[in-house]
Amino acid sequence: MNFSKKTKLKKFHLIVLSKKQLKRLYTFKDFITNLKQHKELELHDNILEILGATRKQPKEIMLVLEYADDGTLCQYLEQKATTINWKKRICLAKQLVSAVKFLHENNIIHMNLHSENVLVHKGDIKLNEFGTSRYQIYFSNIYKFIQYIDPQYLQSIETYKLNRSSDVYSIGILLWQISSGVVPFESESPYGYDLLNAIIHGKRENEIPGTPNEYVKIYEECWQHNPDQRPSIQRVFEDLNILDSSNDMMENSDSQIPDDRLEMGNLSVANLLQHYTDLYNEKTKELELISSVIATFQKTS
Repeated sequence: MNFSKKTKLKKFHLIVLSKKQLKRLYTFKDFITNLKQHKELELHDNILEILGATRKQPKEIMLVLEYADDGTLCQYLEQKATTINWKKRICLAKQLVSAVKFLHENNIIHMNLHSENVLVHKGDIKLNEFGTSRYQIYFSNIYKFIQYIDPQYLQSIETYKLNRSSDVYSIGILLWQISSGVVPFESESPYGYDLLNAIIHGKRENEIPGTPNEYVKIYEECWQHNPDQRPSIQRVFEDLNILDSSNDMMENSDSQIPDDRLEMGNLSVANLLQHYTDLYNEKTKELELISSVIATFQKTS
């Protein structure tokens, strides 16, 4: 296969755990349906393009994706945290929100927005809209990106249906990460029940010194616990446009991230990677743990 642009291969494994969990997992039929849905969409500058797909084995699918030379948003922010100014940060935020707004306008809810599902190419956002893990929000994935998940869902995993306001919540967390350059609650990894419970009860990250007040207001509205108090993605985009037009304010804002936050982030990366390895190797134990958490919620509700 020859392509006129750089590409990246991505492999997905379709895992069936039980009839009950099959409803939460991503099947081959789901893959075909959503691949067609993706291809029917108009191209968007900030959404990663799918160039092709192949099925090598019954439970293995490989996608050929548009290449992103700056890696994930998480990696990009870690590398550029002390060099990008607020004008660029607002640009990244607008591009991300624009991509999600485009999905919502086409009746698509992403459901799995986090900084490793957002890529960057030549300094521009490329949202992985087709990240199939968004169809696999089941027990073994809960803790991996817990910071970005709607607390309403964390509180009622079995009954709450992720929706547009859930995407807006995740956007709020990502906007904070763009302002800080570090993963939310990274110092608390490995993540577990204590953080889950704290998020459900309103725990959020603190404002980073030098962040424009208007920007703080935008992401704090997005991560409200009550979905009815969160803005629409359209309003978030409009508010960021207004903020972007305030050139004087942008130029006068401090773009530096406090050294202690950066050191904290660097020190916890190894622990975070080790945690993800443990999750993979001890999936059975994790499923038992999360089942216990759910049982606890049911008893207390």
